[in-house]
Amino acid sequence: MSIDNILKKIADNTENQKRAILDAATKRREEIISEAEQQAKRIREQTLAQAEKKIEEELQQTLAAARLEIKKLELENKRKILSEVYKKSFEKISSLSEKELKNFFLRVLETLISGGEEIVVSGKYKKTFPASELKNVQVKYDDIKEIFIIKKDGSETRFSWEIFLENLKHKTEINAAKILFENE
Repeated sequence: MSIDNILKKIADNTENQKRAILDAATKRREEIISEAEQQAKRIREQTLAQAEKKIEEELQQTLAAARLEIKKLELENKRKILSEVYKKSFEKISSLSEKELKNFFLRVLETLISGGEEIVVSGKYKKTFPASELKNVQVKYDDIKEIFIIKKDGSETRFSWEIFLENLKHKTEINAAKILFENE
């Protein structure tokens, strides 16, 4: 073999190796780019999914806060309405006839007494208090600010219009709150 043939063979081998290295490098470069694009796609999808989840959570929190605020406003409006109703109720109770007042007291007392009680009644309600219709209780009249006080076994139950309407108002507000917030 001549030197030219040897040099040509070396040059051909070098060229073939060069092409093989370039082809392998090109193929590897394409694999790396493909892997990078796939990884970028996964990261983008994960980021979008996380962002959508976060947006959904924030939306739900905002909606829950808005619903709560609406219920608070509804409750406040109902309280205002109830307050006006109780004010008018107090005015109406204050204008009851003697007979209506006597019947009202009797209905209230039927729920509060069981027998053996002492009832102290304000002197200004002497005409309208149904003392003669109450059985097994002792009735006294005195100068007290309440309408009447029921005493039994060392305990006292005081009754005034303010207490009566406040208790009624409280019970109504509790029921309204239960209705408003029963799904919370």
